[in-house]
Amino acid sequence: MSTIGIIVNPYSKQNKRKPQFADKLFSLINHNDQIVKTKSLDDLDKTLKQFKERRHDYIAVVGGDGTINIVLAKLLDIYADEPLPIILPLKGGTMNIVACHLGIHSNPYKALKDFKEGHTKTR
Repeated sequence: MSTIGIIVNPYSKQNKRKPQFADKLFSLINHNDQIVKTKSLDDLDKTLKQFKERRHDYIAVVGGDGTINIVLAKLLDIYADEPLPIILPLKGGTMNIVACHLGIHSNPYKALKDFKEGHTKTR
């Protein structure tokens, strides 16, 4: 069974304005998935290492382009020569260029719901 680890940046623009989006995500996950609201870069490091230990197949990032950039940089360090899990950027920042460029235009709840129901493509 595929599992997903979800990083939520509680300080991103949309998450500060509408924190219920992140909380609502809990209704979409199963007991093998994880959602973590990271509060610092150290917290992010620990969480991503835990995601690797738990061998999540997917990592979703709820935040903006800056959050995605930081998470990807840290994942590259943590995974070193190993393949990364599939990354799902969920809109939560100011610009959300990465998510929009990949065709993810809905809010984090709808995007994750579509993903969990198999209504998305990888790129």
